[in-house]
Amino acid sequence: MAETRPAERSDEDELVIPTSWHAGIMPRRGGVHAAVALDVEASDQVRWILSTTAPRVQAALDDPRSPAPLAAAARAALAGSPTPAGVAILAALTSRVPVQGTACAHAEFADAWTHEHGIVFAAEAACLLACVTVVGGSGDRPPHLGSRPDGDFPADGALEVLPILARMRALMAVATREDHERVVATLAAHRIDEAARVPASFLVPSRTDWVDADCAASAPSWWPLLIRSVSTLDQLTTLADHVGPATLLRDERALRTVVSAVGAASAPVLAAALDDTATDVESHRRIVEAMALLPSDTAFDLLAARAGDRRAWPALSEMMRRFPVRALRRLAAAATDDEAGSIGAGSDGADELLRRHVVTAASVVERVSAELPAASRARVTAARAAVAEANEARRTVAPASALPALLVEPPWRRPRDPATTDVSADPTPMALDVHWADGERQEWAAAPLPVGERRWGQATDWAREVHALRSRRFDPAQEAAFFAQAPRELVASTLARWRFRRRISAGTLRLLVARFGRAVSGQVLGQARRQPDFESGLLLQPFVGTPVAELMADWLSRTAMRPHAVTWLDRHGITAVRALLPAVFGQAGARRSQAERALRVAAAGRVEEVVAMTEDECGGQAAVAVRALLEIGPADELPDRVPDPSPGWLHRGLLPPIRLRGRTDVLPASAVEHVLTMLAMCRFGQTYAGVEAIRDACDPRSLADFGWALLLEWQRCARPPVGDWVLPALAAIGDDETVRRLVPLIRAWPDEGHRRRAVHGLTVLAGIGTDLALMYLHVLAERLRFPEPRPGV
Repeated sequence: MAETRPAERSDEDELVIPTSWHAGIMPRRGGVHAAVALDVEASDQVRWILSTTAPRVQAALDDPRSPAPLAAAARAALAGSPTPAGVAILAALTSRVPVQGTACAHAEFADAWTHEHGIVFAAEAACLLACVTVVGGSGDRPPHLGSRPDGDFPADGALEVLPILARMRALMAVATREDHERVVATLAAHRIDEAARVPASFLVPSRTDWVDADCAASAPSWWPLLIRSVSTLDQLTTLADHVGPATLLRDERALRTVVSAVGAASAPVLAAALDDTATDVESHRRIVEAMALLPSDTAFDLLAARAGDRRAWPALSEMMRRFPVRALRRLAAAATDDEAGSIGAGSDGADELLRRHVVTAASVVERVSAELPAASRARVTAARAAVAEANEARRTVAPASALPALLVEPPWRRPRDPATTDVSADPTPMALDVHWADGERQEWAAAPLPVGERRWGQATDWAREVHALRSRRFDPAQEAAFFAQAPRELVASTLARWRFRRRISAGTLRLLVARFGRAVSGQVLGQARRQPDFESGLLLQPFVGTPVAELMADWLSRTAMRPHAVTWLDRHGITAVRALLPAVFGQAGARRSQAERALRVAAAGRVEEVVAMTEDECGGQAAVAVRALLEIGPADELPDRVPDPSPGWLHRGLLPPIRLRGRTDVLPASAVEHVLTMLAMCRFGQTYAGVEAIRDACDPRSLADFGWALLLEWQRCARPPVGDWVLPALAAIGDDETVRRLVPLIRAWPDEGHRRRAVHGLTVLAGIGTDLALMYLHVLAERLRFPEPRPGV
């Protein structure tokens, strides 16, 4: 990982909103938001909506419970004499009538009103929309107009009208200054109506006096509009006191709108939301990421104070990278001030964070430390001394003569010259066939038809049914079950050229394979390619042929499917080798590399037989090449792309040294690079062979500590996908201390929304394989409950 360098801008007090946020920010005049343009075709859409909903809208207007003045205004709008109140009533009514199966407020009304009547008319209509009460409208109950007591507006009602109000606000954000002033004057006159006050503030959030008054005095149920209108800490704090910070900031668009409008001052309320027990896992992640954008000492201190919470690590690391000078200044001050000791309390306290920063931002520390107050400067000096002392231990490096050959000259540093490169051979691909094991076909044929499949009785007119099948008058979901039950002589010829329109269940497909053999090989192979899973791996076991062999070669590098591939290669042995030869002697690339690896697995224990068969099929030169291929050591089996030993998320200076077994000296930097490369080639169930040499050569405890540090760094950097090898690597080099450290994480991960990672944690325990690891594996597998993921996780 490259050292953290100062950002291009020197001012660390500037809030930079990510471009990816722009589309999610509610537009406001002068603020950051996505581009806004009037949709001049919205009027056509609105006319279509009105025509589609006309019967139920008319029924609502004719309903005697609807107040006569409101119904009259809506009828006038329909008759061509629109007023802001009339069109608002129509928009409110259509929001309760399903259009294409969905009932909602249609944002197109804002564009249509603006295009047809001007922005002042449109803004007034949008404001009055919240004053309209629509009763009923769900199910078969027709809606009708009603009256709302002053201030009585449920929160879901605010969200119901939000699409039109939000679109109107977006159009106002790009209006001319004159039009905007006219809108403000018009809306000001409506603020005497309780129901119109908050919508007016929402449409014109630049009127902070309006927003101030509404945050303080309005009913709490108006918060969905007000949270998108605030621009000061006082406004935000007042709302948080009324509603609760977790509720306010749960919506991603609301959070982004608040951060862009309130800026760094929002930090205390964001921190309160993090501490709110109502904040779910996904909201917590979004809030800490938002806090990491805020350019203020307060924001940094609040996030650094949560360094003991693993969920805050990635955001805090990013904040330290984004604001390196502030991070140095605040961490140094915290390390000297007893009252600031809460920053990063625990194992990741201020001193530890400062030492990390000294390593990752060395040039910034060198440039800025002289400008710090004396006490802070002393803490930085102490941190640099601690880092230097740790680095001194790394200087006692082992000589090359003490290292295993793999750590001096690893195979990926040598020229790669595949044994089959210059061989001229063109073996014929092996056609698909079925090779049954003893009794296997009978066992498959005796299986019952799966529950849920249609069953045909003894009185079935099979000839008529076959005719219906060939005429494509069959339900596609019943075709496979029909072939499994119809007399074989009537359907065998049809099946040979039949193309099923639905995926066939594993149980039914097993019956078809037992009944028709290779006639269904295309269906089995196709389903396995499209959706490889446990059942498709079992179904392919009896099949042989080049297409199956090449699929198995691909599966050999997939964690979930590798066991099926190994079983198939071992089962078919010499036949599997014959099926692989076209790819082995084919064009260089991933297909050939996969086939070579698969051939070595299939040829295990039968080398001479494989060489002899190759000579018979392809000649002596090809046989020599295959022998050379089989003599390649396990450590020389490399992926097509050797991983980068210095991924962007990893800073090697933060990793502990690795000692040699029985010695005090440590691996040199070049050997550590090779260790990282080998670990990065590990996958669950497929540990790179060279790791065994590392375990033999290195001190087990220091090697396990190295693996644990990798896991911590990966977690601190938000677990980037390019580091998904870390857990498999930990399984390969971990020890009992790793187990003790990992078990609490495995217990916590499901509640944090990481169910899959918890399962991988169990796989790590199985990979470590000590008595302690297996004991905890049994306990966790028996007792640990993985809750269903929460919405949005």
